[in-house]
Amino acid sequence: MNLFMHDRNELYPSKSFMQIIELPGAETLAEDKNVLHSPEWPLLCRSLMAFSQVVNNLARSPDPDRVIDYSESKLTQLLQEALGGNCKTRVICCLRSNPEPKLLAKVLRTCTDLSQVKNFPVLNEYCVESLIIQYRARIQALGQEPDQAGNTKGQPNKVNAPKDQIWRLNNENVFLRDKNERLYHKLGELQETMAQMAGSKADLSSKLVFSEEEKLKISKDLIDLQIETNKMREKYEAENFELKNKILILENRAVELEIQKDRSSRELEMGEDRLQAMEKTRKELADEYVVLKSNYLALSKEHEKEISKNEELGLELLNLANSRNSFLKQQDNYTKSRAIYEEAAEELNRVRSLVAQLSSEKIKAEEVVASESERNRVEKNLLGNQEEIKEQIENMKKSHEEQQRIMEERIVKMGKELQEAKRAIRNTHHQLSEQSVVRIERVTAGEEE
Repeated sequence: MNLFMHDRNELYPSKSFMQIIELPGAETLAEDKNVLHSPEWPLLCRSLMAFSQVVNNLARSPDPDRVIDYSESKLTQLLQEALGGNCKTRVICCLRSNPEPKLLAKVLRTCTDLSQVKNFPVLNEYCVESLIIQYRARIQALGQEPDQAGNTKGQPNKVNAPKDQIWRLNNENVFLRDKNERLYHKLGELQETMAQMAGSKADLSSKLVFSEEEKLKISKDLIDLQIETNKMREKYEAENFELKNKILILENRAVELEIQKDRSSRELEMGEDRLQAMEKTRKELADEYVVLKSNYLALSKEHEKEISKNEELGLELLNLANSRNSFLKQQDNYTKSRAIYEEAAEELNRVRSLVAQLSSEKIKAEEVVASESERNRVEKNLLGNQEEIKEQIENMKKSHEEQQRIMEERIVKMGKELQEAKRAIRNTHHQLSEQSVVRIERVTAGEEE
């Protein structure tokens, strides 16, 4: 089997060949050499003995300056490169299940010698091969020169002419053999090239179809991936929009609650100011009430004094009236005494004026009593209004505390909703990143396939 490798930078290709050689009849290696050299033995047995001798000589001479005779048989001549030449040789030894000890020892000894043979493999280039052919032709010519020199002394020129012709023919034969071998190698190379081109054309067409199918499959996968990505992007944008709307709604609620809180705080401050003003007014009214009550007590005492005085004057008036009646009854009897009558009249006028004065003082006392009842009514109204104001303030405090508690609960709830929205956004981002990583891995895996 011939192998060729052509480098673009080189003019000529590099070539190599593989030989598979089977050597049957290994049992002849255990026979006697003298018997094997007899003409009765077949040529294969003699070739195996020559092979064993060449292997033994190569094992004993590992140096490159060795001189080995491969001309004892055709087998050794054919294996000149495989044994100690430009070749990498591997030997596989097959034995029977129950071999003879003598035969087994000989075969194992030959295998040991084969393992000690040293070859010198080099790269087979065209120039190196041509140089080797030239060296072989020169060696063959040098081998024939001694025979020609010995024959020129004892024979005439007629005998030398056929030998020269034979030598020339041998050289031409070697040259033609090498040329034939090169042509055969070129023909094999061309055949292999044609076979490779035909196979490569079919492979290229199948690979092209397969690559087109893979390309269509990858493009389909990419389109599906883009569609899925667009869907995920739309879903993410919709969720993001909803979350932003929720955040805005929660922020608006928080702002409204802050405004309501400020309004409630302002109302509380206003209520406290009103409470302080009403408390101040209540204190002023209490002071006025104390003053009025003290005045009332003083006036009531004076009124009682005046009443007792009026009672005394009434009794005195009654006595005077009785005395007047008695005077009237006795007027006729006492007509004589005019001066007494005038005095009685003056006294009567004086009593009348006194009674009129007392009646006016009684009216004033009634006015005082009326003003006292009015004051009690005003005080009651003020105290009642104060109670109502206190109840209103307490109700305002309770409503403010309730609104503040509700507002705090709303703020806490809004904070929880905001955290849940942020957590949902983070989860959505995480899912999108994982899906993008999986898609990228799928795309890279499809491209590698």
